[in-house]
Amino acid sequence: MAFHRNLRNTCRRGCRCQSFGLDAAATRDAITLATSFSSGLWAFIHDGSQAKKLHAGRAAEGGLLAAQLARNGFAGPSRVFDDVWGGFFKTYNKSACQPDLLADGLGEVWKVNRAVLKPYASCRGAHSAVDALDDLLAETGRQAGEIERIDLHMSAMLYGMCGAKVGAAMAPTQMSLPYALAARSLFGTAGLQAYTEKRRLDPPLHAFMDKMGVSIDESMDPMAEPLVTLTFRDGMRLARMVPRATGSAERPMEPEAVEAKFRELAGMSLSDEATDTLWTAIDGLEQIEDCNLLETLMVGAADDMPIFQ
Repeated sequence: MAFHRNLRNTCRRGCRCQSFGLDAAATRDAITLATSFSSGLWAFIHDGSQAKKLHAGRAAEGGLLAAQLARNGFAGPSRVFDDVWGGFFKTYNKSACQPDLLADGLGEVWKVNRAVLKPYASCRGAHSAVDALDDLLAETGRQAGEIERIDLHMSAMLYGMCGAKVGAAMAPTQMSLPYALAARSLFGTAGLQAYTEKRRLDPPLHAFMDKMGVSIDESMDPMAEPLVTLTFRDGMRLARMVPRATGSAERPMEPEAVEAKFRELAGMSLSDEATDTLWTAIDGLEQIEDCNLLETLMVGAADDMPIFQ
């Protein structure tokens, strides 16, 4: 298959798993073994489960374990990406799959460049809605306190993921797009400080959410961002859809905003001095010869951290 052929060609050009020095065959084994460590469910959105926190960690754990196994000669399935019974695509995408895209740009295009920063403490699906609210306020010179009502127009997929009006346990509240907008409107922020237990249970916030209108448009693309309509107390109505949220390549966070968020979060467990030292180290990451230094700098007063339950 194209994936295996392109992988061999890429490794011959000198690209290999740098941490373990794997050759083409072992790199193939590592990748194909990692397919046996996939999965992760979204059922956590319906209650206070913290399962989502495991997803990225388990994925990284699976990739590391697969590379370790491959380095020690553990063979991966050679046809896992072929059109065979029990293969990756047959198992996870039975109807419409394009396996050749798996090798598209292999060794040339790095998906890590698509990683984005999250300025708000909510699900990424809520971010463009917060941006739309901020943009409309900035352009009109209005204050959030002047908003009478917010209406949301979204795809069925987005509604299922983060359309619920929730303000209780931490995990489902972070998945709530209405909560993020209400918090930004009432507290002036959709950052972590808007998700303390006191604010999640705030009666005025729940009253504000209850007045929101949420409608589903079955014709919208599942991945489309929501349309946000603000109605002000004087009757003015304005609508906005932000195609790409702040933190993306198209709308990057300003350096000052990145630093401010870092200091807000790091300051929850580190002293101001320790936070300064860690920020300086990260700012000069390319010059660090031993990344164990970062682990040392990140050890703070964990027992004194505020708990967002």
